[in-house]
Amino acid sequence: MLEQLKKDVCEGNLALARAGLVAWTGGNLSARDREAGVIVIKPSAVRYDVMTPADMVVVDVEGRVVEGQHGPSSDTASHLGIYRGRDDVNSIVHTHSTYATAFAAVGREIPCCMTAIADEFGGPVPCGGYAPIGGDAIGREMLSRIGRSPAILMRQHGVFTIGASIEKALQAAVIGRRRGPHGCDRGASRASGGPAGRRDRSELPPLSHPLRHSPGEQRSERMMYDLTTNRGRTAPPHRRPWRSAGLGKRPAHGRRRQ
Repeated sequence: MLEQLKKDVCEGNLALARAGLVAWTGGNLSARDREAGVIVIKPSAVRYDVMTPADMVVVDVEGRVVEGQHGPSSDTASHLGIYRGRDDVNSIVHTHSTYATAFAAVGREIPCCMTAIADEFGGPVPCGGYAPIGGDAIGREMLSRIGRSPAILMRQHGVFTIGASIEKALQAAVIGRRRGPHGCDRGASRASGGPAGRRDRSELPPLSHPLRHSPGEQRSERMMYDLTTNRGRTAPPHRRPWRSAGLGKRPAHGRRRQ
């Protein structure tokens, strides 16, 4: 039974990579075996291009490794929090898909502006507050915000989708990625440029895993925050006025410089 579930979970994770929802080692998919009382989840730090069913990790409801040659995903506690609180959920997907993650970066829900979003999610895709990964807080935050939606954004983290089966959780993840651009047309500019979307840099929460972030990674995280809030941005030379770009006097149209 578990061997088949390992194959299914591995194939589900590979499907995420084929759909362009994850890259390198990021993101994860898990599934629950109710009879055995365990969860099978993607291993940590294993690339999708070399992943096999034998790499999948089996954990119990407390997160203890029951079987596996690797450590479980760093999002295992997040998955377990949902499984404990939602008896109807048998599979969970976590991705960093571009458009949905853009909304998560600025803490805004994806608006229900397409019939496909209404059909799949029943309304706007909610966004939960920031919570550090690796602990119980993020699971509690997701449970308090997700309602009956099969998807939720977590601020400055990414996207989680749930389902009664691996197929259903994957479906919500794929549709969320494909419909995200339409939501961006309606909401992303407001989220990043409107008064409610701007925050002072001092409000940025502490790093979720200080011991796992090198100084370079910390700078990258701060830089990402600056970009998503339009702070410290300078137009590239080809978009700046000719003189301010240090190119001297702009030649008249149709005349070549001698």
